[in-house]
Order: sequence, then structure tokens, then C-alpha cells
Amino acid sequence: MNQDNSFIQTRAMKNFLAASILTGVAMQISALTDGVIVSQALTKDALSAITIYTPIAALLGGIITMLSGGASMLAAKKLGEQDYKSVGSIFSVTLTSSVAVSALLVICLYFFLPDLTALLCNDDTLRSYLLDYSRTAIFSVVLIAATLTVNGFIGIDGWPKRVSRSMIITCISNILLDILLIAGLGMGIEGSAIATVLSTLLGLLVNVPHLCKPERSFHYNLDTRDIIPVIRNNLRVGVPMSAGNMVLALCFLFLNHTVLRQLGTEGAYVLSILLQMIMLSMMATSGFFHIFYSIGGVLLGEGDYVALKQVVNKSLKWVACALVVATALFNIFPEAIVRIFGSKEGMLIKESAGAVRVALNMVLPFQLSLLLTGVYMLVGRVELNLFFNITCVVALVAGITLSAHLVPDFTWHAVALSSWLLFFIQLGITFFISRKNRSVRPFTLLPRIPDLVATKIQVRYTEESAAGALNQINSFIGICETDASLANRISLCCEELLFNIINFGRTKGMGRKIGNPAVFELRLRELEDSIVISVKDAGVPFNPVVKIEKTAEEALRSGEDMHLGLLMVNGLCKDIKYKFMYGLNVTVMSFPKRLDRQQ
Repeated sequence: MNQDNSFIQTRAMKNFLAASILTGVAMQISALTDGVIVSQALTKDALSAITIYTPIAALLGGIITMLSGGASMLAAKKLGEQDYKSVGSIFSVTLTSSVAVSALLVICLYFFLPDLTALLCNDDTLRSYLLDYSRTAIFSVVLIAATLTVNGFIGIDGWPKRVSRSMIITCISNILLDILLIAGLGMGIEGSAIATVLSTLLGLLVNVPHLCKPERSFHYNLDTRDIIPVIRNNLRVGVPMSAGNMVLALCFLFLNHTVLRQLGTEGAYVLSILLQMIMLSMMATSGFFHIFYSIGGVLLGEGDYVALKQVVNKSLKWVACALVVATALFNIFPEAIVRIFGSKEGMLIKESAGAVRVALNMVLPFQLSLLLTGVYMLVGRVELNLFFNITCVVALVAGITLSAHLVPDFTWHAVALSSWLLFFIQLGITFFISRKNRSVRPFTLLPRIPDLVATKIQVRYTEESAAGALNQINSFIGICETDASLANRISLCCEELLFNIINFGRTKGMGRKIGNPAVFELRLRELEDSIVISVKDAGVPFNPVVKIEKTAEEALRSGEDMHLGLLMVNGLCKDIKYKFMYGLNVTVMSFPKRLDRQQ
């Protein structure tokens, strides 16, 4: 079977992506709703006030990301290594530290909000709106810190649909509460902030029952000895991940002042739309970041570089297509975008639509640049991730600032040109790195090095294919340093699982595609003191791990249906684990090379 068949990876990605995009859509709509409803129910000055608050939220979010952003990726790698103790440790420390730090920040910042809003805005009307909104909205930061950690771990544990459910409930409740509190009760911009806090709390509470379910791979069990090592590792990954958001927040604080002074209130209005649309376009990439850090992290932990390449290449292809469509829509319907954000004057609509059409051409290169930085972080190129995260934002800000001062009419063209220029520079630098280091691939810098201690076998849903796979399994075992008795055990267990999947695990339509036929996957790894067999299939959810209350001989004599084949597997392999994750059955069997260690 061709090992380049990506059926298993595609099924996992589609299962995860559907939920992740729903999550991204819900998050962005939730953020967008405040601006749209407020601008329609109040004034466009209220929208500008929320836009000015966005950098404050981004700064606080950046600090949270430093503590928790890299935790799910690190945990995913440990999950791929079957190290469940470390997964629980990372979860416990991350949840505790992110909630404690965010609560402390909110308490300290609350008392300085009047001075901070005066520093951010010199317009009395805007400052009044900003202060009313931020006094309440700032408390959602603590809830967001807890939600990000909990949702991140539920996602890497293979339950992205539960994360989507939480975020969709947050989004819907935020919209309903916005309408109720602003339009219904007349609470103004403060009502929008209250809606944000209450909806975030509700979204967090929805996922609390999952934390009590036995099938999860992580448990809250805080060990004080783990605090410093986990926080240190989280910061090593989280600081570069959050750097872009932190710089973006600081730069938009600067841009608000520059654009308002050089281009007036109408320029600030276009900048507000640009920021909102950048956030909205993140829904096209946020799901793929989750795929990199969840599915990609697990594959990296397993050492499966072939599957990792397939996941990354498909992700880049899909997101590029989505962004091309989005850019086309931005260019065709700019006036509709301007109207959505509250503009009702004919002349203003024309002027703003022209600026928005030009500026939004930066979305495609900007988001692709950020997506590639996610790949760099996944493969451990922290410095490269940090460099491009910062330069993506700096290039955007530099383009706006220079043109606003020198050639104001060219400002929004400079936005697009600076993003495209940086994107091509990024491709050039990474291509040069791959030429200097032949062990990595161009542009993505994924490793080329084959996994020399593992063999991947892909099996169609036919008995002939299964028989061929068994021959490959026996050949692999034959070159491992083990005895005949253990080799026989491994072969029997693999045979039972193979034919169990073929006979009972197939779902409708499997095995009939010509171009990319349905397969399931076995991966055999020889470690220093053990042999590990991983089996992944996209069929009917089925747990092969059974509780052995009777021996196979007793069950046979009693005539009971005890699934004798699975009883045999569980008897021959004392270390067998099962999880249903990303729409796949994942079974991992570990055999010690010396049988006396298993007795």
C-alpha cells in the first residue's frame, strides 16, 4: 500500500477542522457582534471605542498566551508519546497559573482605568464610551484564561466538537444578551460589556461536565514540584506565540493616535473596519492552528513525519483557497462591508469602501505568514516564529505610519504592499534555510529525516490487504531484537485487530474510492526496551480493551459471548490503550522485548 495515501490524516483533519472552524467562527462573530450591534444601536463612535479597547484586551490576552498558549501543543506531543502523567501535570499547572495571574492583572488594572483611557484617547466622547465599556469587559479576562486552557486540552484530547459547542453557546448568548441589554433595556455600551462577561461564563460552565468524565486523558492533580518546570516550558513556547499579539496591541495603540491625527475620524473609522476584518479572517486560519498544535503535535510526538507533512501541506492548501475566496469577496462587496459597520451617508460609503477594498488585500499574505509561523513553532524553530510574528505586525504598522505622514492618499495601498512584500521575504528566507540545511523542507521547514525506527503500514478493507500487512508485520518483527515467543504474540494480536476492523469496523462507502481509497493504518516502532504497535481507523467507534473476568477457556466452556478474540489480545498484551479522538479509533499496544517483564 502506498504510504503517501493520506486518507487517515484527511479524515482526522476534516473531523477536527469542522469543529475548529465552527469554534473560530463563533469566537470571531462574538467579537464582531459587539461592534456591529453597538454601532447600529448607538453610534459609530461606540464602535471606535470598542476598537480602542481591543489593544487592551490583546495585551492581557498576550500575557495569558505566554502562560497557556503553548501548553496544549506541549501536551499533544506528550499524548503522542503516551505520557498521560505529564499531560495531567501540564493541564493542572497551566490552569492554575493562568487564572491566578489574570485575576491579579485585572484587579491591579481596574483602579488605573481612568488614567489609562485618558492616555489612549483625547476625545471626550470616545473616552466616556471606552471607560464605560472597559470597566466591565475587563473582568471577562479571568474567564477567558480558564476557557482557553480547558478548551485547548479538550481539543487535543480528541473532542473538538465539545469545544465548538461551548463557543457556539458563548456566541449565541452574547448576541442575545447584546440585543436584550442594549436595545431592550437601554444599558448602552456597558450592556455590551456585561453581555461579554456573562456569555463567556456560560461557555466555560458548559464544558465543566467533561472534566468529570473518565475518558479524558488529563486530570487536575496539582503537584507543587511540577509548577516551575511546567511554567518554564510554557513560557519557552508561549512567549514567541504571544509576541505577535503583544506587538499588534501596542502598535494599534500607536496607530489609533497616528491615523486619527493624520487622516481624521474617517481614517480611524476605516482602521476600525480593517482591524475587525483582520479578526474575522482569523476564522479561516484559527482552525488550522489548532490542527497544527493538536493533530500535528501528536504526530510529532509519535515521530510520524510522513503524516505530519501531509497534515501541514493540506492545511496550507485549504487555507490559501479560503483566503483567496475571502479576498475576492472583499474586493467585490466593499460597500456592503462598510454598511454593516454602521455607515449610512452616501459620500462616506463611497470613500470608505474604496479605502477598505484596497486595504483588505493585505489579508491573504498576512494570514499565510502567520500560519507558517505556527509550523515553525511546531517543529521547534522558536526564534524564527518570534521574528516573523513581530515583523508581520511591524511591516503593517510601518506601511500605515510612513504613508500617513508622507503620502496620505497612498496609506491603504501601503497596507497591502507591505504585507505582500514581507510574505515574499519570508518565503525567500525559509527557502535559503532549506538550501543550507538539506534535512528540512523548503518554506515549511518540516524535517525530511525518515523515521528509521518505525514502519507504517496502510491497509485497505479487504482480507487480501490484511494478509499482506501481516507479512510486513512479521518482517518488521523479524529484524527486531526479540525472541520468537514475543514475535508470535505481536503477530496474533495484530491479526485479531486487523480482521476485527475489516469485519466490524467498516462504515458505509469505505473501500470504494479510487483516487484515495479508504484505509486504516498500523505503525510499528522499535524502542530501546519495547515494541509499540499503533492502530488507527476511521470506522465505527469500538474499544478493544476489555475487562477480563474469565479466562478464554472458561468463557468457551460456559458458551458466553465474551469476544474471545479481544480477550486473547488483552491477555497477550498487558499494556493496551484505546482512545477515540479526531473521529478515529486509536489503539496502542506496547510489548516489552523481554517477556519476563510482562509476566
